[in-house]
Amino acid sequence: MIQSVAVQLAPDENGHVFLIFDTVCNHKHVFTACGVGRIQRNEAFLTVAGQATLHALCRYAEAEGLGAVHLVEVATRAAAPVRVRKALEAADEKDVVFLVCRQPDVYDAAIEQLGMDWHAGRDASLQ
Repeated sequence: MIQSVAVQLAPDENGHVFLIFDTVCNHKHVFTACGVGRIQRNEAFLTVAGQATLHALCRYAEAEGLGAVHLVEVATRAAAPVRVRKALEAADEKDVVFLVCRQPDVYDAAIEQLGMDWHAGRDASLQ
């Protein structure tokens, strides 16, 4: 089972708030976010919002002393369940997974796979 809660972040200097999740999969916490774009030759090409979200996630990871950052491309809605699950299972405790989604509908599918609990707070027990 995969379950996520939003990490409560203060707005950035421009007043933007980014969706970063504390995601539990197989009893380990992995920090996740999504953006629209693609990966070519091991480099992420993201929309402006995707770039800003990735930067916010990396800043959070650095501040919290989190593990490795993994970029995972999700090409289609149909691929989202498998790609998200495999990415989370492959990550170590406190690693960071950024899902690079090819289209907005793929982004929506990836978010759905993260099992977001929109009513839970940051300190909610996910175990």
